[in-house]
Amino acid sequence: METGELTDRIAARVKEKLEQMGITVSDGEISACLGGTGCDAPCTSCGGDGTCTGTGPAETNRKILLILTEDHGTDCHALLENSDLAAVYDVQCAFLSDYSVDMDRVDTVILFNLTCANLSKLCSGMADTPYLKTALKAIMSGKKLLASPDQIEYLQYEKTMPAPMWKKMSGDLDFLKSCGLAVVPADQLAGAVMNRPVQNEAAEKPAASSETCAACENEIIIRRRVVTERDLIDAERAGASCIRVNPGCIITDLAKEAAARKGIRFCSD
Repeated sequence: METGELTDRIAARVKEKLEQMGITVSDGEISACLGGTGCDAPCTSCGGDGTCTGTGPAETNRKILLILTEDHGTDCHALLENSDLAAVYDVQCAFLSDYSVDMDRVDTVILFNLTCANLSKLCSGMADTPYLKTALKAIMSGKKLLASPDQIEYLQYEKTMPAPMWKKMSGDLDFLKSCGLAVVPADQLAGAVMNRPVQNEAAEKPAASSETCAACENEIIIRRRVVTERDLIDAERAGASCIRVNPGCIITDLAKEAAARKGIRFCSD
């Protein structure tokens, strides 16, 4: 397929998706964004006269920040429209380009829609959808991976999910973390892309003295059902010597090993 024909097909797909969202754009505006021919808006290749030379905006040398979703919803708009990110990266939505991605140019991938099924399939190396194929290729290519807790389905069922299932899903998430995934609060994703320090919600403030373990000088409280190795890393950074957890809390094997190495104790109410 010729490059021009491919660009036209992608442009038509993008326009269709935008119209479904109630957004009206001209063919020229889409062509300008995709680097196609027939620009009716100035770009770095047009010299401002509206006649495109065919190379489009000067993005080919910039690293890509890839927004990876199964659908195009409002959750990813803040990142796609972030001016700070756009100043550094060529910010692309994989869904809008039919998952046609130049992985060699990709620097960072932000994963949305990490359903229980998608999480399990990725850990098993199964890629039966364009979304999963792109995610798996990013993992195998060693790309920087980010996801926010609100996009990880099983985390929304902390209070109701049976303990064995929670343990299994947490193990899958720990596996992806070991492959390079960082879980970052949604409002800190842009900062994480730019390598700014992240305030992790798992490591809470030291407890009041009335709740502090008598044997520990510095204690933090984690009230979630599962404690992972990442929590131990955060606890060490916070200078904690003890982590207070709920009775019956699941502590992963990696978390226990990390606690032993770092000299951090667990205690419960």
